[in-house]
Amino acid sequence: MAARIILLNGTSSAGKSTLATALRPLLPKTFCYYASDQLADAAFRPLTEPARWEGRETFFSGFHRSIAAFAEAGLDLLVEHIVERASWADQLRKLLHPFDTFWVGVHVPLGVLERRERLRGDRALGEAQEYHRTHDHCAYDIEIENVGTPDMAATQVFQAWSLKRQDDPIPAIRGLFSARRLLPFVHVQSGALTSPGAHPWHGRRPRKRRSMRHTALLTSWYWPSASSR
Repeated sequence: MAARIILLNGTSSAGKSTLATALRPLLPKTFCYYASDQLADAAFRPLTEPARWEGRETFFSGFHRSIAAFAEAGLDLLVEHIVERASWADQLRKLLHPFDTFWVGVHVPLGVLERRERLRGDRALGEAQEYHRTHDHCAYDIEIENVGTPDMAATQVFQAWSLKRQDDPIPAIRGLFSARRLLPFVHVQSGALTSPGAHPWHGRRPRKRRSMRHTALLTSWYWPSASSR
């Protein structure tokens, strides 16, 4: 069986690490957590700032390859990342294509990002806005607005990931009709992320890639949300 990868992508201060911490207990025990910050915190990179910047692209190219290497060895991975460039997204798609990869877009409104940035104190002001365009480069299986509790966001991601992994999508859709605990997820995703028209954060129309968001919208047509009953 191909290794499983859940990739959390979002700008700085989007709450990816907090989400990963809440998500890990829900996942199978085989999952390992992996982020480039772990290498930076362990002083993996060159000691001087000029040398770090000079080798930055090479470092992240190697980080991307290491994700595939761990998966090739058979490890299930929960990965946290900021995909800064379209070339990074292209490289990741090619490297991770052989594996069961689930892409998660972690969104936060800009005002909330800026407030978090000020409160953290360990980020340069404006860094979150600089990387806010990361979502332009990626197609996702699910996108969440990470402004609620970490447990709520983790539950949304876990339910979507679990549903996608069903071998037959039809029984999975039928399962939603009887598993009412999933209905809030269906309502949130269909209402906030799959409605026709502009994307709520970037003014873009929804991507054409068929994903959990399309499945959620389909089920919401046949089963009303919990709030409407």
